[in-house]
Amino acid sequence: MSYDINNIKTPTELGTYLKSAREQANISMEQIQKETKIRTKYLTAIENGDFSVIPGGDVYVKGFLKNYADTIGLDSSVVIELYKKVTGKENENDETDSTASLAQDSAKVDDLSGKPKHKIVSIAVLLVIFLILAVTFIKAFKPKHSQHETKPPMFQSLPEDETNKPDVEDTTHSIEDLNDVEDTKDAEVIVEVTEDSKQQTVYVVDADFVEVTMNVTEGRCWISVMKDGIADFEGTLNMGETKTWRAEKDISIRIGNPPVINLVINGKDFGRPTGETRNFIFKRRT
Repeated sequence: MSYDINNIKTPTELGTYLKSAREQANISMEQIQKETKIRTKYLTAIENGDFSVIPGGDVYVKGFLKNYADTIGLDSSVVIELYKKVTGKENENDETDSTASLAQDSAKVDDLSGKPKHKIVSIAVLLVIFLILAVTFIKAFKPKHSQHETKPPMFQSLPEDETNKPDVEDTTHSIEDLNDVEDTKDAEVIVEVTEDSKQQTVYVVDADFVEVTMNVTEGRCWISVMKDGIADFEGTLNMGETKTWRAEKDISIRIGNPPVINLVINGKDFGRPTGETRNFIFKRRT
């Protein structure tokens, strides 16, 4: 396809280019919708250059553009750069911009259909940077009681004191103590749904922390996660993938395809939510 991407100056021209690339790749809108779970009306808005139709702001527009470009075989980082260029957001300093800038420095791209030079070196550089950022983030925002993250405690257990083990004569007293512990095990964390609308679903957790586990039961799902007001994850999860987030105050997750997700909140299985793309907010009761 002969097209000089340097001549793309407006959102409409960008949308026209993407539509042309899709048609040349002989990929229908239905195929993209099936692969990305993005609704057809948003795909049409992308090809019309009308990005204001897409809900969720700039972060979600970039997420939609990335999935669209990947599906039709274009370089998503270049598409996102073009989007920022035509919308005047080239100087924004966020994670998406930083990643695109690093990819651009390590691999010059001639056009959208071309492949970056020194691809192996570029991937290695990005992996190292990602690992450094991940370690830094974990150290800076590691929640309290992190030693229990693999299994959320439903009760506060007491450490065993070897010097106070009961003798044979204290058998009756020992059984009573065990019964008290079993009663404590039965106490469940209370999770209450305080709002469930087309815009958002809010869960309030009566605990010292908030922990959410998401498992993709079928297909794929795009999500964006914020923990205690800080961006933590953005991407597409495929069938069988499981992710867990834990925060001291609240977790906000934008879920693109709720019906394929199974939710577990502080150890309680809430099954698969219904409805369309919206925000799911999990916050600790204060």
